[in-house]
Amino acid sequence: MSKMFETECEKLEHLVIPSDMMANIEDDIPMDIFSEDIKIKLNKAAKLLKEGEVVAIPTETVYGLAGNALDKNVVPKIFKAKNRPSDNPLIVHISSLKMLKQLLPNGEIPKNYIPVIHKYWPGPLTIILPKSSKVPDVVTGGQQTMAVRFPKHPIARALISLCGFPLAAPSANSSGKPSPTLASHVYNDLFGKIPLIIDGGACNLGVESTVIDGIRNPPAILRPGSVTYEMLKIVPGMEKIQVYRRDFVDKSLEQVPTTPGMKYRHYSPDAEVILIESNVNSTEESYQKMKKAIEERNAEIIKNSIDTNTTKVIDKNGKSLKEINKISKEQYILEEQYKEISKLKTVAEKQNKIIEQEMEKIMKNNENNENNENNNIKISKKIGILRSQSIETWKKNQHILGGEREGEGDNNNNDEIETPSNKKIKISKDKSQSISNLKFINNNSKCIEWEGHIEYFMGDRENPADIARELFKALRFVDKLNVSTIFVEGIEDVNEGLAIMNRIRKASSKIIKY
Repeated sequence: MSKMFETECEKLEHLVIPSDMMANIEDDIPMDIFSEDIKIKLNKAAKLLKEGEVVAIPTETVYGLAGNALDKNVVPKIFKAKNRPSDNPLIVHISSLKMLKQLLPNGEIPKNYIPVIHKYWPGPLTIILPKSSKVPDVVTGGQQTMAVRFPKHPIARALISLCGFPLAAPSANSSGKPSPTLASHVYNDLFGKIPLIIDGGACNLGVESTVIDGIRNPPAILRPGSVTYEMLKIVPGMEKIQVYRRDFVDKSLEQVPTTPGMKYRHYSPDAEVILIESNVNSTEESYQKMKKAIEERNAEIIKNSIDTNTTKVIDKNGKSLKEINKISKEQYILEEQYKEISKLKTVAEKQNKIIEQEMEKIMKNNENNENNENNNIKISKKIGILRSQSIETWKKNQHILGGEREGEGDNNNNDEIETPSNKKIKISKDKSQSISNLKFINNNSKCIEWEGHIEYFMGDRENPADIARELFKALRFVDKLNVSTIFVEGIEDVNEGLAIMNRIRKASSKIIKY
């Protein structure tokens, strides 16, 4: 029978390591820089780790379930608490290069890794290295390589330094569920299975570390993260780096993985997840690209169509623009832009249409199941949507997509807003008020109930780091509201978007592309 714990949660949010010490990656952190209160809490966790227990700790990426990476009897406890397959390798976390060198066969770091280590360590970057016999095979899934990370989070680094040994630490969640970015996520998943959770507040980045294999030629990103492809390819020795599944596929890597996140389904809540994936970067960017093209086209029309004898401006259909003296060229361009924008099917419109169609199918299926006398399963009618835009952007889109052109409708009962082309649009006060008086769920300013379903606003897709920070939190939050399905708006696979889409695709049971 497995050992049960009365899991404690120890709050430790204000541990700070001076920047000069943090920048020194050669040596461990001295404990005398911390207050007595902080040292007591760190020692409590270190004592458990030294006794062969596992402890949940915060990192800058997600919370980790940590145990002594050099103790073959401890590592199975990590797998058991998470219900994780034992052939799924663990990442070894270190607190100094001195500690790392003790784990390598010849005590030397491969030269091709030196530039990227000095650029991005400590931080959310894991590297594949040859391992020595000091690292048990159970940590690496039987592989002769190990995945190593040097965390930047002050609690993680201080605790590893205090222990004096590296910590094996996968995400501190039940295997397959969304990774935990709050101590409460860990508590919900692992209560009774581990003795202690160190609560360091919300994780700053929100997705697991980037994993690179520099032993391969060319080097490869095996798991994307916050250290992006764009950031890595400018590092000496990494110019030709590839992205697994985007640039190449190696089935042996999935059958016998060298790093977590490659073999099994991950990040999935209880609700079904459906990804709505577009090839268009964003509503705003598609608009900006379109606007630029329109401006260039109309400027060319005006420039090339002037009849120097009559000073008439001829449009693209050969018609004379008699009112050219009444409006400026700029105003003419804006008028043309508005005509084009009014016809444009934006990303938001397309995503909404697809989501509405899929919601109708789900609701109809639920009704059919309810009408089946032999079906005793209670089906939730709630639908969740994770938006890749801020609530402010969403409100603006609702106004623009649902409003009326100036001069249409009753002027006394409508408010005015301006579109990107400076044309005023009339908005029904009823619609405007229904948006402004949205119902926030559980006092969460990012989550609302809107027209009968739940919407969580992760952040604007122009700032994918914000979405990364919210993704797992959003999946967990909406899932707890007992929804049957969660739709997720996809973003472009660039910068942090590569990691975000990697996680969403792994969580999804269905992907709809348009």
